[in-house]
Amino acid sequence: MMKNKLINGEVIDNFDFKEPLDFHDFAIDGKITSEIIIMNSRLKQVKGECLEFNTNVRFENCEIESISFHGIKINELFTLKNCVISNFMDLSCSRFEPNENHFIITNNNFNNVVTFEDCNFKSAVEIVGNNFNKGTDLNTVKQLGCYYPVKDSIINNNKGNLKLTEKEECVLWNNIA
Repeated sequence: MMKNKLINGEVIDNFDFKEPLDFHDFAIDGKITSEIIIMNSRLKQVKGECLEFNTNVRFENCEIESISFHGIKINELFTLKNCVISNFMDLSCSRFEPNENHFIITNNNFNNVVTFEDCNFKSAVEIVGNNFNKGTDLNTVKQLGCYYPVKDSIINNNKGNLKLTEKEECVLWNNIA
């Protein structure tokens, strides 16, 4: 039933996902074409490595154990708003294509590491009012650092270390169960 709602692009509101949410289960030829809107819900894990999202993706007011979106490509709006991520969020090696919208992460509480390593944002990002409890590599200067158009982006009022060193990040990843 929930799978059909996601495939049909229906809003998922106030749902307790008992199993990991793996977007590979909904992909056709590696692509997601139905809008993803999940609100006021609890999710164990969100997985979608190496998929292409040709639609808006929005999580709002959710409790999420972890998000693993390594190597994704998003062609539309990505929003993570007012959520608690209890473990990690991995967006490494992902591409966010140019569009009129932003990549929006606002007012979230991240209880573990958030990695943007080798992310490439072709449109402005809005990363505002988040608490990165264990830090993030968002502004770390390194060989495979994160690229975003600084001129049009809004990154402010965030708490925590936004410039984790590679060594600090490695220690955090090694401690994730």
